[in-house]
Amino acid sequence: TFQLWNVLHCLHPFRHQAKSHEMPDPNIESLLILQDRDHHARDLERQLTAIPQEIAGIEVQIAAEKERLDSKKERIRSLEVQRKDLEGQISVAENQIVRLRNQQLEVKKNEEYQALTKEIETAEKKIGTFEEQALEILFELDEERERIAEIEKDFADGIEKLESKIDTLKKRIASVEEELGGQRAKVEEARGDVADPKFLAAYDQRVKLVKFPVIAPVVDRACQGCHLRVSGEIETSVREKGKITTCDSCGRILYSAR
Repeated sequence: TFQLWNVLHCLHPFRHQAKSHEMPDPNIESLLILQDRDHHARDLERQLTAIPQEIAGIEVQIAAEKERLDSKKERIRSLEVQRKDLEGQISVAENQIVRLRNQQLEVKKNEEYQALTKEIETAEKKIGTFEEQALEILFELDEERERIAEIEKDFADGIEKLESKIDTLKKRIASVEEELGGQRAKVEEARGDVADPKFLAAYDQRVKLVKFPVIAPVVDRACQGCHLRVSGEIETSVREKGKITTCDSCGRILYSAR
C-alpha cells in the first residue's frame, strides 16, 4: 500500500505534493487511480467529438477557398463573353460588306453605288473598332490567365495541405477510438478496485456535478479543487479513515495531503 501511494504521488495529475508520507484511506487511493483513468478516458471522448468538428471546419475552409478561386475566374469568363460578342459583331459586319459589294455589282446609278460604298466604309470602320477592342481583350485575357495560374498553384498547394490535415485527423479518430477502448477497460478495472461501494457512489455522484479533479487534497486548510479554505471540522474529518468528506464550497471529495 505504501508503495502504491508513492506511485500515485508521482503520477497522479490531480495530486498535490504532500508534506509527509502519510497514507490516505485505501478507498481514496483507489478513487485517485479511478479519477486519473476516468479523466483520461473522458479526454479521449472529447477528442472524438472535437475531431469531426475540426474536419468539418476544414471542409468549410476548402469550400470557401474554391469559391474564392471561382470568383477570381469570373473576370476571365466575362472577358471571354465580350470577346465572343465582338467576334459575332465582326462576322455580322463582314457579311454586311459582302452583301453590299454584291449590291454594287447590280446597281446602275453612280449615286446608288457611292451610297453603298459609304455603307461599306462604315462597316469596315466598325470592324476596325471591334478588332481593336478584341485585341485589348486578348491582352487582358493573357494577363488574367497568368495571374490565375499563379493563384491556382497557391490554391492547389493550400488545398493539398488542408486535405492532408483531414486525412491525418481521420487516422487520429481510429487511433483515439482504439486507445479509448483500452482506457475504458482500465476505468472498469479501477472501479472494481474500489472496496467500499459508498466511495464509488460518492465519486459517481460528484463527477456529474463538478469539473475534474473530483477528488482533491486539503493543504493548509484549503481545498485544492476550488482553493477556498475549509472549516476546522472538515480538516479534521478528512483524516478519518473510511469517512467521505466533501468540500463545503465546491462539493469535491477531500483527502488529507499532510
